[in-house]
Amino acid sequence: MAVMTPHPALVAAGRFDLPIRPERAVRLDDDDLDVVLSDARLDRLGGLLAGAVDAGQVVASTSATAAVHDLWRESMVSSVLAEAGALRAAAVLEDAGVVWRLTKGPALAHLDYADPNMRPFGDADILVHPAGWRDALLALGAAGWHRTAPELSVGFDDRYGKGATLLDPSGGELDVHRRLAIGRFGIRLPTESLFVDGADHLTIGGRRLPVMHRVGRLVHAAFHAALGGFRLIRAHRDVVQMVLVAEVDWSAARDLMAAYRVDAVLARAVTDAWTQLHLERTHPCVRWADAFEIGRLDRHALRVFAEDRPWADQALTALPCLIGRGAARYVFTLWRQPGARTPPTEVTG
Repeated sequence: MAVMTPHPALVAAGRFDLPIRPERAVRLDDDDLDVVLSDARLDRLGGLLAGAVDAGQVVASTSATAAVHDLWRESMVSSVLAEAGALRAAAVLEDAGVVWRLTKGPALAHLDYADPNMRPFGDADILVHPAGWRDALLALGAAGWHRTAPELSVGFDDRYGKGATLLDPSGGELDVHRRLAIGRFGIRLPTESLFVDGADHLTIGGRRLPVMHRVGRLVHAAFHAALGGFRLIRAHRDVVQMVLVAEVDWSAARDLMAAYRVDAVLARAVTDAWTQLHLERTHPCVRWADAFEIGRLDRHALRVFAEDRPWADQALTALPCLIGRGAARYVFTLWRQPGARTPPTEVTG
């Protein structure tokens, strides 16, 4: 599979406002504008791209600059709508007594970026404690949310699944996570481990929301950068942001992941992020990641995700971990799905 090379303007956007030595300014020609805006919209890079243009790190015409700012405003509208959806879900989950955490986009934007406008997002992501998984789905369902795809089989979510994508009556999307990923690494990392250290909090619209703690946010960012369904500049910038700017204790994240043999995910996310954004490889986290030896089965699993193989192939990377733990049932459930070669929304998230 050919690897898509991002336009230099998008790389410059990904580097914007990092504590690094700036590179030479990049020109964004009008002929490239439509492609760059399309990619930036898909990757939620509107804020960083606008910042890079305003700072002169991306040189653009007056009309192109206006188009970039239009994209930024558009992305901020999406962020506000996603936050409104998170607030509605928070009220429902609180009333149901479910233990949960806000994670990914809204959490990173408000707690790990100096300016949340630099980190737009298109939906809200929450992680639910396994003990409350069924209660969360029942409560949200009763409040009007519905799954975009049914559970693959009875009990699949709890035993193996990543989660579910829900839509509210207005069409707003909520990604409800039971695990951080499908496949080998999602099965290995027990979700309960991400609740042990309590929660951070942020206030939106007057409501105080529980947020995954700093180390957990880095773990989730690494999972997305190495295993997510769309992981280009923004996913890699999140990892760099948390290590270089938010100064999260990356060694604590490494130790947590090593305890469950998923530290290869952090190593791959870090090496890819520093490569993607053309950063000097002097930080201790990068030196550790560059020296980390990834085992054969982990390398295979990471390659399956990096190549964006069909969701069933990604899910099957868990098979060696399930020998004696329902492997046959797992395979049967995956391959009996009529869309086994086309990812259900809830599986790839």
